[in-house]
Amino acid sequence: MGRRNGARRRFRPAPGGWPIWGDHPAFGPFEETTFRHAHRRTPESLVETISTHSRLIVAEAGERARTREQLLEFLRTHPDTAGGEFDLPLVTTVLRAVRR
Repeated sequence: MGRRNGARRRFRPAPGGWPIWGDHPAFGPFEETTFRHAHRRTPESLVETISTHSRLIVAEAGERARTREQLLEFLRTHPDTAGGEFDLPLVTTVLRAVRR
């Protein structure tokens, strides 16, 4: 069992045993759990975050500027994000294996 902010989290066997790693004699089977959370954002802060992604970093300056403008326009006009601040939902999947 894991703990987060004092709450117990239930781990379950990882689907298909996560064959990327396979079995190891020093560890028990992989287990998985998911944490759902959110980051508070504004259209501007989300565009800044997206601008750190490699696809935009390696883009030509003109394409990068156009993409940023299009993203900002979309976020400023979409009903879910036009009000200023909004929650960006995130999901983190955690794998663990306990030493035998």
